[in-house]
Amino acid sequence: MRKRRQAPAGATARIRLDLLDSSTQVTVRDKTGLAAMMAPYLDWGATHQVPLFLGEFGVYRSCFADGKGGLDWVADAYDLASTSGAGGRAPVAALSYHQYHEEGFALYYGNSGPVDPSNANQQLVDLLTTKLHRGP
Repeated sequence: MRKRRQAPAGATARIRLDLLDSSTQVTVRDKTGLAAMMAPYLDWGATHQVPLFLGEFGVYRSCFADGKGGLDWVADAYDLASTSGAGGRAPVAALSYHQYHEEGFALYYGNSGPVDPSNANQQLVDLLTTKLHRGP
């Protein structure tokens, strides 16, 4: 562990900013950015007229806390996958949320034993119930 030292009077601190490049386009973390990330796959399915399966989409448990936007991300991903595409078909024929029962990405938290309804990610359960009941 480093020893903390007090800077002498008159000292200056400079902030360093490193810019890195990416092999993929960097997008904003919102619905527009998610749409841009999904577009190549959805376009491929439409071009080849094949059904797509969006498997294991979801966000980690901590993304649902403190306004981090996990619920919005799941809603956006669902909406983008189920919005009417070419020929009136949904771009994704089927989808599955990452996990039903586990500690990380689940609707019901816990790694062992039976599902405990009191340990639900209730906001996520409610969102997916509404989305799946209503349909695309």
